[in-house]
Amino acid sequence: MHPEKNNSLYFCSSKAFYLDKMTRVSNHKQDLHLNEAVNIPLWLKLIFTVLFLATIPSNIIHYSAINLLWFCDIAIIITFFGLWLESSLLIFILALAVRACIVHCF
Repeated sequence: MHPEKNNSLYFCSSKAFYLDKMTRVSNHKQDLHLNEAVNIPLWLKLIFTVLFLATIPSNIIHYSAINLLWFCDIAIIITFFGLWLESSLLIFILALAVRACIVHCF
């Protein structure tokens, strides 16, 4: 079924639905706007920044910079940038990587 020119595309539960402009639902919980960003709370960013600033320099001082190539250190660095840039892509990639490691190891 091809949509007409006056129809709009909505995304809901990973499926695309074409709704006529007259039958749009005005409930904000049912509409998913793709260009709305989810804001990460500042307190979470600050707590993780303290963790980041304590972990990374101590690893460099006690071991060496080569120690930052371990998976857990790479995950901390990418999570830090993912939180501050509010990049859902970076955080999603980490979630998949951790899930893959858990499935592979257990």
